[in-house]
Amino acid sequence: MAALSSWFVSRVIKTFEEPVYWLVCMLRYMYEWVFVTPLRNVYLHGYGWGVWGGWAGAPKHHICATLSTGSEPEFWTRSIDAQLQCESVIEKRFQSILIVIQCISLVAVLLKCFMSCFYYYTVVRPCLVEIRHLTGSHRVRSIKETS
Repeated sequence: MAALSSWFVSRVIKTFEEPVYWLVCMLRYMYEWVFVTPLRNVYLHGYGWGVWGGWAGAPKHHICATLSTGSEPEFWTRSIDAQLQCESVIEKRFQSILIVIQCISLVAVLLKCFMSCFYYYTVVRPCLVEIRHLTGSHRVRSIKETS
């Protein structure tokens, strides 16, 4: 019996593994395409806001010199390791700003959901109840019942 249940579980996992993996990959790609890529473009090529991004298309070695105080732009062009470290510094700064934007977006979405529920239960639902009392209909009729 244990072998049968083990076989069944493995079969179910294999059946749903590929579509779930595909869905996760598709959602991740859409998140990158719709959210992260435009923000990265604004961060690197947008109007300058100092260390908050908007580097107006400045070269990466100038960005790294600004982000790491006390270093010259030439330091970041000396070797490949310095250039890779420069890209890492820029990516870390972008990721930290992205996390802040994600948290603000999450709070905004949750606030909007709460406000929508609050509006429904305090405005829409009482109006519907009052309309039903005024029309004498105490239950919701479906489309099939009215036709």
